Amino acid sequence: MSSFRDLYVIVTNFVRGAWVLQIQSIGFNRDILGETAGLQEFLFGTERSSLVRYRSILREYQHPRCFYRGKEARNGDLDHFIPWSRYPVHLGHNFVFAHASCNRDKRDFLANIEHLAKWNENNLLENGELTNAFVDAGLIQDKIGSRHVAIWAHEQGKDSGPHVWTQGNDRRRLRAEWRNILIP
Repeated sequence: MSSFRDLYVIVTNFVRGAWVLQIQSIGFNRDILGETAGLQEFLFGTERSSLVRYRSILREYQHPRCFYRGKEARNGDLDHFIPWSRYPVHLGHNFVFAHASCNRDKRDFLANIEHLAKWNENNLLENGELTNAFVDAGLIQDKIGSRHVAIWAHEQGKDSGPHVWTQGNDRRRLRAEWRNILIP
């Protein structure tokens, strides 16, 4: 037991590395994953770290307005649009700038279909300005990967029947129209 504990990091890294190689070797996965730069992070997550240095990118991109309410938000938070609890990776296109209260209220919920449509338009269909800002800041960004993560999260939501967040404490059932937004 003590030997395993001593070798835990080595064994874990070995298994994760082998798993990443296996996933990459399956041709079908390339179509799904796209050009995901950090496949290991995609599969196993990352340590949660401060997002303060990236906040200004989204604040400026959103002219500084809360993504969810559309009202001025000079001081706000970066929110993981697909919640960290569902996808623990700091992926640039998954971030939105929001009032701290919106970020707090949304918590681990998926956002409603209106927010999803706005996120798709603002973050995934954007013209490259946001992507370039992420690259300049050294933040992992991947529009295709972000779309696939969102599809996966909503498929999981559909299967488990969760409520989605609209605003404040208002929650609703996930509607099937989400597919029309994310799957062209």
